[in-house]
Amino acid sequence: MFKLYVRFFLLFALLFVTTASIAQQLYVTDKISIAVYPEADNKSTPIKKLPSGTLVKAIDGKKLSDDARFVQIETKDGITGWIEAIYLTNEKPTQIEYLQLAAKFSAAEAKITKHGYWTCRS
Repeated sequence: MFKLYVRFFLLFALLFVTTASIAQQLYVTDKISIAVYPEADNKSTPIKKLPSGTLVKAIDGKKLSDDARFVQIETKDGITGWIEAIYLTNEKPTQIEYLQLAAKFSAAEAKITKHGYWTCRS
């Protein structure tokens, strides 16, 4: 009887390990949208939602700092409002850098393909 329990336990353990190893792998998306508010609080209805990576200009004359909760901004299309400071950074997002590098690579690849060879010109 003891052998039966051991076999059952081993079979169950093998089934559990097999199921865990074939589980679907998922990634958390970095595609978020940030609300632009008419006032420096998040209680009002947002004016607009901006996708991550959107370039905005701070218009209140303040630097982005740890103590600022909201920053007054202006979008490229002229919308002004307030964004929570935790969603802003001075650094260009990696996604934007990647897209810019990919565009440069495609342009270089097209140039090489057009000439049919690698060339070094000054």
